[in-house]
Amino acid sequence: IAQLNITADDEKANVFIDNEYIALAPLQKHQVCAGKHVIKIKGPRGKYETTVDVKKNQALNIDAHLNPSLTFMGLVASPDILKSDLDKLTVEINENLSKLHNLNYVDNSQTGDRMVVQENLRKILDGIKTNTPDKDRRSAIQELCSSAESDLLLIGYVPKEKLQRNVEFYLLSNWSSMADLRSIQVFDASDWKRFMAELDYQ
Repeated sequence: IAQLNITADDEKANVFIDNEYIALAPLQKHQVCAGKHVIKIKGPRGKYETTVDVKKNQALNIDAHLNPSLTFMGLVASPDILKSDLDKLTVEINENLSKLHNLNYVDNSQTGDRMVVQENLRKILDGIKTNTPDKDRRSAIQELCSSAESDLLLIGYVPKEKLQRNVEFYLLSNWSSMADLRSIQVFDASDWKRFMAELDYQ
């Protein structure tokens, strides 16, 4: 038997050990078998994950600093693009993003009044394309972050002529009116590998 003492910088953080829910952090003198264990800590706005190898009678302290959540807000496209085509892209995007290791991935691509959400996303993207900072756009992004309970948002834009090949991803943060832009061939594994490596660091 070994012991784990776990604290986190989020008072609503849930502790999972080997994919089994244990309790809210902090967790003191929790007994586990000696050996390897996967520790996951998730809160509304973040995630922490590590693998530990504890020895018999060892008491291990883990002070977790949660990495932010990344919320996928969905795809923006022209009205004449078929919904079935967008759905195929969305499924592929979610399958890849759900493999993020450090970031707490949340899929909001189907939530809320999609007509209203799409219009808000389109206005933000149109403003970003001017390539100049804007305090009103920053306020709109912050409002979106607040409603999604996430500090990082990802929006996909589908140019009609490149449908089913390229999606332009806009990564928005709660602290800026600008975006980080990446163009990804959604069905290309090497493109995803590069993109995920850029997203998923501690």
